[in-house]
Amino acid sequence: MIDIGHSNIVFPLLFIGFIILSLVINRILIRFSLNLGSRNQDGQIRWSEETKPALGGFSFYMLFVMAIFLIGMIDFSNHDAGSRQLLGLFLAVSLGFFIGMADDAYNTYPLLKFLGQLTCANILIASGLIIPLTPSIILNSLFTIIWVVAIMNSINMIDNMDGITSVVSIGILLNAMLIVFLMSGVFTTTMLLFALVIASVLGFLFFNWHPARLIMGDSGSQFLGVLLAATSIWCMWNFKNPTGEYFQIRQFLIPLAVFQLPLFDTTTVIIRRLLRGQSPFAGGKDHTTHQFVFLGLSDESVTLLFALIALLSLPEVYILYRLYFHWIWWYSFAVIAFFFIQFLLLQFMYQKGWRKHQDKLMLS
Repeated sequence: MIDIGHSNIVFPLLFIGFIILSLVINRILIRFSLNLGSRNQDGQIRWSEETKPALGGFSFYMLFVMAIFLIGMIDFSNHDAGSRQLLGLFLAVSLGFFIGMADDAYNTYPLLKFLGQLTCANILIASGLIIPLTPSIILNSLFTIIWVVAIMNSINMIDNMDGITSVVSIGILLNAMLIVFLMSGVFTTTMLLFALVIASVLGFLFFNWHPARLIMGDSGSQFLGVLLAATSIWCMWNFKNPTGEYFQIRQFLIPLAVFQLPLFDTTTVIIRRLLRGQSPFAGGKDHTTHQFVFLGLSDESVTLLFALIALLSLPEVYILYRLYFHWIWWYSFAVIAFFFIQFLLLQFMYQKGWRKHQDKLMLS
């Protein structure tokens, strides 16, 4: 990657330009959906029980293609390996977008969607984006597949209220930019790519904020799922002591800190649905976001709360990065205990919201 930090004017102009483009494209998509007429299959019924156009993923993909084109002009002449990974990212993200678009249009079978997610993971592996967990390439590939599929489904599942997936994704990408900057010390083209995606999501968030006029649909959540999973493999799974054992607990901590919101929500929902004898993949108003509303928070307050938690992961990641160079065993214990306490607190709040909602249903 080359240093583009000397050009102080290029980055802010590109960032602002992509926000403006995102606003314009999403506004056009809203008008496009209105001109098509109002049909249930053109939107998705969610928490608000209103049918809204699920076209936000189109703006993500269009701007991502433009960003890849710009990055390609800047960086493809440098390293074949970087070009190969960028190509793999482009192909996997494109497939994720088309998987989601097909699901939005035809409500495809879960198995077909799952096979598409497996293909996305294998494209990333073939391009060299693989989690270095063990000496075995087979085990590493298997874990990478599990991780990519898990993140794609987690991002899809957390897209259950206006603005939630947008603010969570922005938080994850900001963490990725922080990590790359800490590793390199300069502003790189990789950071530029992350920043331009953030700009596209910010423009979409203007229309996705409650009450949303536009939602991203599966085309958007699958796009972001692949992109965020690839981003984590690119810059979050490589922190380990090169002279120590191959499998190290510390390697899991930064990805867990960055992805705690979607992972905690998905884990909570799946466990509780299984305990109730329900399918873990069926839709429902039983996510952590919904329980905060049942406790009395407004939709906007829940989105702001998730945005705050996503931003608080930035100092967590910074501290973890600094500790990695002087790591001792009890750091792992303390960080895992911290995440466990957060998870238990979430379960406590979830249970309170669930009981309050059930009591309200009984009274009505």
